[in-house]
Amino acid sequence: MKSKLIAILTTGMMLASAATLMPVQAAGKTVTDPVIGTLPEWVPQDFAEAMQFYNSHGKTYVEDDVICLVRPMLQWKEKDYDISLSGSMTMLNTPAGSKPEIYELEIPEKPDPTDLEAVKAYEDYCDKLGIYSHDYSFFESYAGCKTQYAFEVELYRVLEGEDLIVAWREKDGDEYKTTEKFSFENKSGRTVETDLYSWVPDSYPEFNEFFNKYGSASVHDNYIAYCANVNGSTGASLKMEQSGKGKIKQVIE
Repeated sequence: MKSKLIAILTTGMMLASAATLMPVQAAGKTVTDPVIGTLPEWVPQDFAEAMQFYNSHGKTYVEDDVICLVRPMLQWKEKDYDISLSGSMTMLNTPAGSKPEIYELEIPEKPDPTDLEAVKAYEDYCDKLGIYSHDYSFFESYAGCKTQYAFEVELYRVLEGEDLIVAWREKDGDEYKTTEKFSFENKSGRTVETDLYSWVPDSYPEFNEFFNKYGSASVHDNYIAYCANVNGSTGASLKMEQSGKGKIKQVIE
């Protein structure tokens, strides 16, 4: 379970300079991609949408036969992140995915209070980020922070009869180390995820749905899943202990 990534905005990120507020994409506007074609409206198009998407769906989401992966990253380490593709889809002479988009948080200019249109655009931008107080000092505080985050949004497709494996890698010394791996297949015209993340919750809404349905302990695909709520702000933490003759290997947390 992950806490909402709005926490990123409250634990600090450094933004080098203020940027003019970019216009928000009009609702219903058609966006096309050279590989995927016409993008579904749910595909994130900026930092705020990527953050909201990650909060709702976690790292992976598959719908309309479009695979969307969202990876939060440290902006100053963008060059240290890498992607590796494998599977039968990569053996075809048609690309499996388009170039990833990296979205960084932009600091808007402080609006002139007499310019009602500018004030409305600023407030809408704040609301999109979850800053409902509209307090500009929120943005000013970022300028002095040392950590800055960005979201990488990746889109893939798998043609019928093919499969695809996407590995996230991060530089470790002089080499890249795989940190996450996702697998997908399209056996009969419908793309599905086949790795653990196809059922393991990796966002707060997914956790709540999973916990309400299965409770604190359940078994899926020969894996035992334990779920618990912890208020991290109080310093509380969880520690798993085992007893008995059997020994369980922890796979992911």
